[in-house]
Amino acid sequence: MIREIVDSTKSNVHIIALTASASDEVREKIEQYKMDDYLSKPFQPEELRGKLQIVQERIANFNSL
Repeated sequence: MIREIVDSTKSNVHIIALTASASDEVREKIEQYKMDDYLSKPFQPEELRGKLQIVQERIANFNSL
């Protein structure tokens, strides 16, 4: 749903899902809904920082095109 709105505006929004389960079914849904990544609960702050660092690098690369 979010991705449909974002795609219609051509915005560069990155979506990181927060889930209680990293089962195959959940990962399939994350892909189905075109989310960029996910974190499974409980997670460590360093994990979130790492995911955000990746997003920041992607944005920097996108903006340098």
